[in-house]
Amino acid sequence: MTMSIETVYDAWRPESSIWSRWVKPVLFSYLTPGDLVREPDAELAREWNVSHEAQTAVLIDLPGAEGLLVALALARAGWRPIPVYNAIPFPTDDPETDLPLSITRVSRVRAITTVDLDPVLRAIVRFTPTLLDCHLPNDAPPAFVIDQNRKGMFPRSPGCFDNRSFLSTSDFPSAVFLKDHGIRSMAVIRSNMRLDDDARSVLLSWQQEQISIRFQQCWEAWDPRTWSVPGPSRLSQFWHHFGRLLGYPDHESGAFGEWRRPSSS
Repeated sequence: MTMSIETVYDAWRPESSIWSRWVKPVLFSYLTPGDLVREPDAELAREWNVSHEAQTAVLIDLPGAEGLLVALALARAGWRPIPVYNAIPFPTDDPETDLPLSITRVSRVRAITTVDLDPVLRAIVRFTPTLLDCHLPNDAPPAFVIDQNRKGMFPRSPGCFDNRSFLSTSDFPSAVFLKDHGIRSMAVIRSNMRLDDDARSVLLSWQQEQISIRFQQCWEAWDPRTWSVPGPSRLSQFWHHFGRLLGYPDHESGAFGEWRRPSSS
């Protein structure tokens, strides 16, 4: 099939789905025609025998493109992937001159970013034809996809592009909205139960309003188990609050991302 950036965007954020309003448009706005060149689809062969549950939404909390690979497996079973990536994938200006850069793969490689989102961008494009082939109905329940690496894997040194990000309850539908649209439980797909505090806050906001939280081990036999998400410890709350006070990089667009400039002193 012939793809355009609009084709990719409409596949992941169709106007006909009530859940599309929670798809973050940030990554899509950084796609270029060069990204539309098809790559080998060997990864798409991975299957997961999942039983569809119409009253269950899903939160996929996995690193990088693996979250989208799981989302594609769930799409085959009837869930609609909702990418919730709210960080800028790479810089578009020169930190020395503030002049625009050419948005090419070369400039992406040269920029040292704290969170590597290029594999996610490539996966979004590569998985688009398969997602369209799923022919999901308008009322398909959502599978929200977040990046487990969102807090960064590289040193935040001067000269790097800092695109760390965090989640908030406003990034997701409220428990009332979920229940009004037939959702009674949320299955969390992770490799373990060690939640970051921002995801914990989101899950607790649902749990406190009687949305049942369940845990599902990634790629294991489908059998989400009831999970009572524990509240954060006082020390954890302190570090979470302190980390936000130190500042996460934000861009004029409202997304996360800025150059870390050397100190002038």
